[in-house]
Amino acid sequence: MQTEGIINKVRDLLPTIRARRQDIEQSRRMPRDLADALRQTGIFSLGIPRALGGQEANPVDIMKAIETAATSDGSAGWCAMIGTGNNVSAGYINDRGAKEVWGDPAAPTAGIAAPAGAAVRVDGGVRVSGRWPFASGITHCDWVWAGCLIMENGKPRMTPHGPEIIHVCMPTSDVDIHDTWHVSGLCGTGSNDFSASDVFVPEHRIFALLDPS
Repeated sequence: MQTEGIINKVRDLLPTIRARRQDIEQSRRMPRDLADALRQTGIFSLGIPRALGGQEANPVDIMKAIETAATSDGSAGWCAMIGTGNNVSAGYINDRGAKEVWGDPAAPTAGIAAPAGAAVRVDGGVRVSGRWPFASGITHCDWVWAGCLIMENGKPRMTPHGPEIIHVCMPTSDVDIHDTWHVSGLCGTGSNDFSASDVFVPEHRIFALLDPS
């Protein structure tokens, strides 16, 4: 069973993570080499659809893998959970966007579902601005997705169900990461704020996390 093999790889990595716990705490993030080692176990692929090269594992097996990582260090477990959980979004986006953002199904993504940003529709996509807090793991992710309100004439566009909310995928190189994570618990999760200023996001990198269809 592929999932069991991934869990075994995570288990093999535990001594290495335990030996670096002080480094994780002092860095206030997962050191990149440890994040890359966790990536190589395949844990972040568990929530990715098989059509994209992921495992499409069931929730119980995903939780077993995360629980295994967490036995080494709380922050490592949290980052495993966030990166794996955020990757489930690959099943919500169109095929072109999914293949661009999740071209490597083993890679984690950062994400904030709350619609803290503003998006204005333009030809071919939207222009996004805003600031989002608590983006765990963003310092070791190449992509981040974020919730936005669609704005028209300076106000949220309303639908019969409330404001129109979308989620946009952006390269982390397109956003600014703010060093805000100074805390007493789970120090090593790197849960910093990030912001975007008039970033263009093409239509194929937009999805609706809250749309049941």
